[in-house]
Amino acid sequence: TETDLEAARTLVNNLPKGTDKTSLTERLDAVEAKILAIKNPSGEGTYDNPYVVTSVIQFISAMNLAYNEHPYDTATIHLAADIDLSGINWQPLGTTSKPMDVSIYGNGHTIKNLTVNSTSNYQGLVGYADYIHVNGVTFESPNIKGGSYVGVVAGQAKIVELNKVEVNNPTVHATGKYAGGIAGLTNEHFRGWHSISEASEGGLYINGGKIFAAGGYAGGLTGSSTYSAAEYGSIYINEVFVNTNVSSNGSYVGGLFGEYTNTSSTEKSFRN
Repeated sequence: TETDLEAARTLVNNLPKGTDKTSLTERLDAVEAKILAIKNPSGEGTYDNPYVVTSVIQFISAMNLAYNEHPYDTATIHLAADIDLSGINWQPLGTTSKPMDVSIYGNGHTIKNLTVNSTSNYQGLVGYADYIHVNGVTFESPNIKGGSYVGVVAGQAKIVELNKVEVNNPTVHATGKYAGGIAGLTNEHFRGWHSISEASEGGLYINGGKIFAAGGYAGGLTGSSTYSAAEYGSIYINEVFVNTNVSSNGSYVGGLFGEYTNTSSTEKSFRN
C-alpha cells in the first residue's frame, strides 16, 4: 500500500551514512509507479482523451480528478468495466460553491450498489452539479439516503442530460424535501432520451424500488424541475419509462416529476 511504501522510503532514508541507496530507491520508485498505475485512470479527462476506468479505485480517483482538476470545463469519464461499490459509503462531490461538471460514458457497463448514508443535503453519485451527462450506464440497487436534495445521479443539478440510462431497484430517501430516481432537483434543463441513431438501445428507465421525501417534492425522475423563465429552462423526455413507488408525507408527488414548470415535452414516456 501507499502507507507501506512511505514507511519503506523512511527506512531507506535512515540507513547509515555511506550506504548505497540507489538500488533500493529505484525499486521503491518502480513499486510506486505500479501503485499509481493501479490507482489512477488512464487519460486526461478530456472529451478526446477521457479518463478510462477499469476498477473501483480508478473510478473514485477519476471522480476526484474530475472535480479537482477540471474547475472550468467538463471532465469526461469512460467506464471500461462494471464498478461494484459494495461496502463503500460514497461521499458525493460537488457543492453549491464548487459544483461538479462531468460526463460519464458507461459503454453499457453497470455501477452496482452505490450507497450514500447521510443526514446532509445534496446526496447522490454527485452532490451538486452545474452539468452532468450520463450515457450508457445502468445503476443497479443504488441506496441513497440524505436530508434534502437526494437522487441517484445528483442531489441537485442545473443541467441533467441522460441517454440510455437504467436505474434498477433504487432506494432514495430524503428526510427533508426533494427526492428523485435521478435527481432531487433540477433548475435549468432536464433531458432524458434515446439516441435516434441508436434507437434500438432504448432510453431512460427507472425500474422498481422506492422514492420517498418526508417533506414533499418526490418524483420518479426528479422531485422538482422548475425554472424561473421559459427561455432559460426546459424539460424534454423521450422514451422514458418509470415503474417505481413514489411517496411523501408532504405535497408535490408525481410518477415522473413531483413538480415541474415552464417548457416541457414528453414523448412516448410512461409511468406505471
